[in-house]
Amino acid sequence: MLILTQNKENPLKGYHGTVGEPTNMYDFKGEKLYVGDIVAFITNDNQPMIGIEPVVSLNSKIANFGSDGAFVQGLKSVFDSEHFESFPKSPEEADLTEEESEQFWERLYGLTEQWAITKVKSFAQLVVGERLVGDFPCYVAEVDSLEPEPEEFKNPF
Repeated sequence: MLILTQNKENPLKGYHGTVGEPTNMYDFKGEKLYVGDIVAFITNDNQPMIGIEPVVSLNSKIANFGSDGAFVQGLKSVFDSEHFESFPKSPEEADLTEEESEQFWERLYGLTEQWAITKVKSFAQLVVGERLVGDFPCYVAEVDSLEPEPEEFKNPF
């Protein structure tokens, strides 16, 4: 399985999500985001910020980097899965009525009004060893399991 990591030597210690894992998040076009997707973003406020970062997901049972959950790297406080938890599927997936579809788009724009975020690369295009763009170094690694390897028996003598 492919994972994102910040530790090339010991990938599980730097675990930042399993590539392709679905999240609750959508970009401003309504496209669902997955762990490993690369997004570009820009703000609409007085101090514009532009960047390109991966979608990551933390799990403290594997590597403890703080709270669990998916988010856009570098934008955890403003663009994370928690903001989208009660969000429905996209109108196409959920077969919504026209009124429900309008409400979907209004909610999406409300959640993302300060941030224009769009997917620029799919997780499916990632390759093992790739260094992902962004301010926080993240690499694609292949692991057999999310369980840490047992430490070898150490003879105390």
